[in-house]
Amino acid sequence: IATWRANRPVLEGRAAYELTPERIHSTDPPRWVQADIKQEAYDGSRLSEVSLLDPDAVPRVADAFSVQPWVAIVSIRKRPTHLSVFLEYRRPVGLVEYGDQLLLPIDGAGIVLDGSDFNPEAAEDFLRITIPSPLIGSLVAGESWPDDRVVAAALIAQWVQARASDWGIARIKHIPL
Repeated sequence: IATWRANRPVLEGRAAYELTPERIHSTDPPRWVQADIKQEAYDGSRLSEVSLLDPDAVPRVADAFSVQPWVAIVSIRKRPTHLSVFLEYRRPVGLVEYGDQLLLPIDGAGIVLDGSDFNPEAAEDFLRITIPSPLIGSLVAGESWPDDRVVAAALIAQWVQARASDWGIARIKHIPL
């Protein structure tokens, strides 16, 4: 142990142990996500400062991926030469319409997904959610929509999504009483 403690700083500084994007093997994003999730996690969390020998490498990488709006669950296996990052991605269940036809993807729990990373070619695969004058507040990708009506519509969309085309459902619309 004493030898490890004495040599650890020297070994951690070697290029062979630097954590680079190439040494992070992660689950590919689904077709509706255009973002380079691995690169965004790497750049946004200063992972270039991490060594594979660092005892905090796994939790730091897990934190870097878990703050990505499209990522729901992160698990990591540490290997001698790389980290295997297994990602479960959030799946949009609908596109919330507001403003001048602006569509924002939302998952079944009402979590706002990053519209700038959403592949517009996949838009036809998802239900439209129309809420008159939805509360927008400060919409933050990766957080719950601040309007309970939108969250409720997302729950309904999740429930009907698999059979929506069979049932002829393309839109969920809130109609005030």
